[in-house]
Amino acid sequence: MARLHPTEYYLSYKQEDPKWLRIKSIIHAENELTTLKFPTWRPGRYQRGDFAKNLKSVRFFLNGKKIEPAKKSTNHWEINTQSEDKIEVEYLYYADQLNAGATFSNHEMVFITPCNFCIYEEEDLDYECKVELDFPSHWQSVGYFPQGNQQKLKFDSIHAWFDNPILFGQGIQSNKYTVEGVDFHIHFWGETKPNWDKILKNFVRFTKQQIIDFGSFPAKEYHFINLVTPHHFYHGVEHVTSTAIAIGPGCQ
Repeated sequence: MARLHPTEYYLSYKQEDPKWLRIKSIIHAENELTTLKFPTWRPGRYQRGDFAKNLKSVRFFLNGKKIEPAKKSTNHWEINTQSEDKIEVEYLYYADQLNAGATFSNHEMVFITPCNFCIYEEEDLDYECKVELDFPSHWQSVGYFPQGNQQKLKFDSIHAWFDNPILFGQGIQSNKYTVEGVDFHIHFWGETKPNWDKILKNFVRFTKQQIIDFGSFPAKEYHFINLVTPHHFYHGVEHVTSTAIAIGPGCQ
C-alpha cells in the first residue's frame, strides 16, 4: 500500500566503532497523536526480546526541532502531531548477538534482522517504506534486495522490510541453483569449505520435493544465509524470501 510520504529508514556502519549501528527513522504524521514503538519480540520466537535495551543516544525531532516525547514504557512513546508533521528519530543500536534471528556487527561483517532495531508507528506497518544502507563499498552484500538495488531499497510494507535479513561482509562464499523457475542462493560466512557438489545436490532434492508437496513456491528468489560460528551452535529462522542459519563449529 502506498502513501504520499512512506516511512524511511537509514542504517550506517562505522568501522572505528563497529558494534554500534547508526539508525535514523523518518515517520510522517497522519494523526493528532503519533504512537511510536520499538520491537519487543520477533517472529518465530515467542519470548520477549526487549530490543530497546540495546539502544543508546535516542533523539527525537519534530519538523527539525528536538523534542522530548511522552515516554509510556521502555519501548513506547507518544507525540502530539498534525497531519503535515515529520518525525525524525536517531539512535545507536548495540549489535552483539550472533544467532539467526539477531543483529551482529564487527570489523568483518554485519548481519541485520530489521525487526530487532527499527522504530515504527503501528498504523504504518502495512504501508510501503524506503530503506537506505551505508556499508563499506568493498564488502559483499547478500539477501533479498527489491529491484536489485543493494543500497536504496523499497518494500511494499514495513512488515516486508522487518522480515528481510541481510548479510554484509568480506569472504562470503555463494552459489545458486534453479528449480521450477525459482532462483535459490546459498551463502556462507565464516571459516568453512563448502562441498558445493554435495550441498547443491541435496538442496535441489529437498527443494523439488517441497514444491511437489505444496504445489508452488511463494517467491521468485530465495536465499539461504549461513553464519558459520567458531563454536558449537545451531539456530535457524525462516522468512518469506530467505532462511538464516547460524551453525558451528566451522573448519580451519
